[in-house]
Amino acid sequence: MKVFRANKNAIKPVFDRPENAIFNLKACFEPNSKVRLINPLNKKTYTPTKIYGGKTCVQVYPQQRILIPTGLTFDVPSDCVLKLYSDPDVSNEKGLVLSNGVELIRSGLNEELHVMITNITDGVSVIETGENIALGQLEKMLTYSISEITKLPSDDVAEDA
Repeated sequence: MKVFRANKNAIKPVFDRPENAIFNLKACFEPNSKVRLINPLNKKTYTPTKIYGGKTCVQVYPQQRILIPTGLTFDVPSDCVLKLYSDPDVSNEKGLVLSNGVELIRSGLNEELHVMITNITDGVSVIETGENIALGQLEKMLTYSISEITKLPSDDVAEDA
């Protein structure tokens, strides 16, 4: 899989270990920019980035969903799908999880990848530039078809007995 840095400060994904098929995705915020979010009342709005300890960050309030920029565009092969998962360390330490559970990135997405994160705690969480936000895995797709049947599979088993 190929990756393009849509933002020169983006951090290229790395594998935890060479034999590992899962890689880390990191946040990439621009100073003095705005990040799109959806508040607990489902209102789409923006929140400004801030500087804490010399790093650009965003604050994520309870039950907010926020689109975290990665600064990367992925060239997913046409016979594959890129699956994103919550990073267990981020979930356990900060209460931040992927809003969709598992996010699917298909071939042909030619724009910067943003990861939708939700704060499931009752406190404010901070995400810094360069911090892990999700885990990614490239998976080959199976080719299959779906056909309609007229009897439930359990009905066929009962008739055969």
